[in-house]
Amino acid sequence: MLVAACAPLGTASTLPSPSATAAEWTAVQAQVSRDVVAGRYVAADHALMEFEQRNPSTAEALDAEFYRALYKLDPANPGSAPRDAAGLLETFLASPIVSAHRADAIVLRRVAGALDVKLIPVASGVTPAPATPKADDRTKDEELVRLKEELAKANAELDRIKRRLATPKP
Repeated sequence: MLVAACAPLGTASTLPSPSATAAEWTAVQAQVSRDVVAGRYVAADHALMEFEQRNPSTAEALDAEFYRALYKLDPANPGSAPRDAAGLLETFLASPIVSAHRADAIVLRRVAGALDVKLIPVASGVTPAPATPKADDRTKDEELVRLKEELAKANAELDRIKRRLATPKP
């Protein structure tokens, strides 16, 4: 009876072992790959999200977060959402867990940001107006023309001086 009182209260048995987590991750990756190839992005995202919830604070859960973001950026995904992907990547990058996908996540976050900016006018139903020259652009163009004219005058004056110096004096 004394031995039973010294036993841990079952907390260790509720956490999956690292090898069990790795084995489950391998199986989830295989299923997610099949889902993505078949165009079942919702099922793939659901499987990855469930894996994350069952295995929080693991490197594998962090990888699941990365793949969720990656698949949300896929143009073939009807539910493609660059803003959602950027949020997932921010969470991924904020994690203290080391991942081999860190550099990839940084690049994908920039891609997600660029895609989101380009999609905002389309998503809101507003078509972007054609680009009109700004006042600063016009001022710069006028200054450029003025400087070119001054340069042409200066070159003409130099040519005149060269001709004058080149002619022999009587």
